[in-house]
Amino acid sequence: MLCPKCGKQVDESDAFCRSCGHTLSKEKPASTGVAPVSAAAGTVGVGKAVEPAKKTKRLKVLAIVGAIMVFVALLVTMGPNSGERLLRQQEARTAQENDEKMDNPHSVEEAYKNLAETNRRLAEMEKKKPHDELA
Repeated sequence: MLCPKCGKQVDESDAFCRSCGHTLSKEKPASTGVAPVSAAAGTVGVGKAVEPAKKTKRLKVLAIVGAIMVFVALLVTMGPNSGERLLRQQEARTAQENDEKMDNPHSVEEAYKNLAETNRRLAEMEKKKPHDELA
C-alpha cells in the first residue's frame, strides 16, 4: 500500500505513514499503481498539516518579530540617551562621595599623611640616586 500524501510504501496495518505522519484510512485504494490524491490529502485530524518549509518560514518570521519587539522594549525602557544619563548619574555619585570624604576630618588627615609619606619616600629616593648623572 502507498501513502496518499508522500507515496512511500506503508503496511496495510499502519494507521499513520512512517515517513510523513499522514493518517491512513482503512479503505484499500484502487490498485492502479498510482497513489490516489484526495481533497483530504495533507490534512491531519481536523486542521491542515503545515509543511516543513512553511514551518521554518513561520519560525523565522516569529523570531524576527520577537527580536524587533525586544529591541523596541529596550529602546523605550532605556531611551536613546541612556548611556549618557548613566554616566551623569555615576559622576554625580562620585562627586557626592568625594564631598562626603572632604567633609570627614579623618579623611583629610589621612590625605595629608599619605602626601607626607609620599614626599618622604621621594626624598629618600633622591638621596640614593647617584649624583654622577649630572656630569
